[in-house]
Amino acid sequence: MTTKIARVSLKELWNSEYTLFVNQLVTIFLKYPIEALHLAKAFGRVTALLPQLAKIKAQELSNAISNQLRDLDNERDALIKAIVGQVKNMGKLSMASVAPHVVVLNRFLDIHGRDIDIANYSSETTRTNNLLADYDANPMYRQQP
Repeated sequence: MTTKIARVSLKELWNSEYTLFVNQLVTIFLKYPIEALHLAKAFGRVTALLPQLAKIKAQELSNAISNQLRDLDNERDALIKAIVGQVKNMGKLSMASVAPHVVVLNRFLDIHGRDIDIANYSSETTRTNNLLADYDANPMYRQQP
């Protein structure tokens, strides 16, 4: 039996994402006998971090900048979902004047993904910036003054 080890880059996670990740990891591990998984030592180290993670979570929830970033991220998520929904609905129209715009929007969503809103904050920012840079790089799409 081969074992595949999945590695997660924790440096990409924000404080709130890190605490969620560790808490979900602990929840998953508690469903199975730790000794059978041969993770008793590692699990002990992770559970020893839980009190510190609770402090990080409390600090993150009381930080005005974090709250503002979370709110802005939620707005960005809602906008991306709305854009994807609009493209889907516009694609169902039989209006000839809309079809070329749907093709362009579908191209961008195919390249950069329709799931931007579910990525972590840093990835969302990178993917959104890449989408906008792709748009700006093509003179055909730029608005004329």
